[in-house]
Amino acid sequence: MTEKIKIELPFQPLDWLLEGIAFLSFIGLLLIPFLSYGDLPDTVPIHFNASGEADDYGSKASIWILPAIVAFTYLTIIILSRFPQNLNYPVKVHDGNRSYQYRLGTRLLRVMNGAMNIMFLYIMFQIIQGAQSKEVQLGWGFLVALLVGLGLIIGLYIYLAKRQP
Repeated sequence: MTEKIKIELPFQPLDWLLEGIAFLSFIGLLLIPFLSYGDLPDTVPIHFNASGEADDYGSKASIWILPAIVAFTYLTIIILSRFPQNLNYPVKVHDGNRSYQYRLGTRLLRVMNGAMNIMFLYIMFQIIQGAQSKEVQLGWGFLVALLVGLGLIIGLYIYLAKRQP
């Protein structure tokens, strides 16, 4: 079993950038429904099928479910990124690679946090636009872009983790 040794990882400019992207997209996710709520019809789309077409509707108050879920995941990932020694790594962590692996692991969390927030921001924007125009569709391209994007992020992380300096 690998020792879980805590080390100090001061933020570097890239870390601040990634945190900023996640934070700004989170704030946007809160602002869009807040600013649009009064203009929404009583019924809004709340679920989409694999083709990106709305297939379930709910009251306009349900627009707050998505920001609540994102708030929970956003804050959870921020907390998890403060404890890199508790993450799982695809390579053995030892004294020679500990700071590299910890920094890479925390950056993966920050990238995923920002990517998820941007994805949900896009979904929220589409829900509100669609509710107002009565034409709601994310499109199949959204699902493809999501899967390819997440696959590339995780693939790059695994490549860099195994490459080790």
